[in-house]
Amino acid sequence: PLFRSVFEMSELDKWMDSEQTDTNGRIPVGPKVCPRCSVPIRWSLRYGNVVKQTLKDVERVKRSVLQRDEETKETVTHLTREILEVLTPKLQQSALHSDCTKL
Repeated sequence: PLFRSVFEMSELDKWMDSEQTDTNGRIPVGPKVCPRCSVPIRWSLRYGNVVKQTLKDVERVKRSVLQRDEETKETVTHLTREILEVLTPKLQQSALHSDCTKL
């Protein structure tokens, strides 16, 4: 969608330079949005550097999330192996005990 809102340049400059927060006070990762209609500002000659920096920030966060996801998977795999190493002998012993009591 085209961004069609009209603002005084100085007001939009302030808006684009400000840190926007969500209702919980967190800074959202994503494109700046129009203060009137909430349409994402994805292209602008005047604010091209702000838009580009926002895109870089989004990509940085994506990489960070993907890296954490991979680290989490590796941790789960490692912990599963450790659990199996601890439990396997006990399960085998329990199975042998169970077999002996059936005799």
